[in-house]
Parts: sequence; C-alpha cells; structure tokens
Amino acid sequence: MKCVLGALLGISLLGCGPGGTVALSVQVAVPATVPTIDAGVLYLSLWTYDPGIADVGATLADVDRAAFRHAVGERNALGMRVAGHLPDGWRRYITVEGCRSTPQGRVAVLWDGIEGIAAPRVVEMQYRTTPTPCQSAP
Repeated sequence: MKCVLGALLGISLLGCGPGGTVALSVQVAVPATVPTIDAGVLYLSLWTYDPGIADVGATLADVDRAAFRHAVGERNALGMRVAGHLPDGWRRYITVEGCRSTPQGRVAVLWDGIEGIAAPRVVEMQYRTTPTPCQSAP
C-alpha cells in the first residue's frame, strides 16, 4: 500500500516493498556538431513505472547532475550514474536533458534522442534548434 500511495503522490520511495535496486552507469555524449555551450548542466533522470497501471505516471527515482562545457567541433563524453529501488514488476527508463542559463531563465538546449522507453548505456545527445524551458530539477 505504501508503494502505491507513494506513486500516486509522486513520491520516490527507495525502500518501498519487494523488488531490487537498479544502478545504471551511462556515458552521455555531446556530438561535435553541437554549437558551443560555455556553461551547461546535464541532468540524467531515472524513472520507474508500473506497466500494469495506465493512469499513474512514472516516479522519479534518482537524478545525477553534471556541469559541462562544449566547443563546436569537439565530441565530449561524461560518465553519469543513477540508482534507485525498482519494485517487483515495475520497469525503468532514463531521460537526459542539457540546460544552460540565459537572461530569460534556464533553457534546454540538448535532449537525449532516445526512442520510446529505454535505459541505454550510451546516450548520444541531440541539439534543440529551438530551446525550450528546462524541465529538470535545478
């Protein structure tokens, strides 16, 4: 019951019920074709969800944050790691967002390009030609 209530309230309960711990090490790559980013932040998020319940969204289990700089023409790769509790029968996926600060606030300039729901070991970031508000935690 505690797990279901926590999921309904959007609370991450790492010690919740039977299941196991999932730990993912991910290499996040910023391609050489991406324009220069003087000071950015990458957010790797681990999400868990119950595939049997369509009306409840995924639960954020963990976030790793890494500052980065990027120069056009260079390929950068950063190692990131997330871990969390995965209740029995639940599945996981990751998202990666790259943000930078502007006078108008934080904007997302990179997205993960992962098709569907996945948790790959290497994520090749894609450049957003139109920046959007950054959705990740500050």
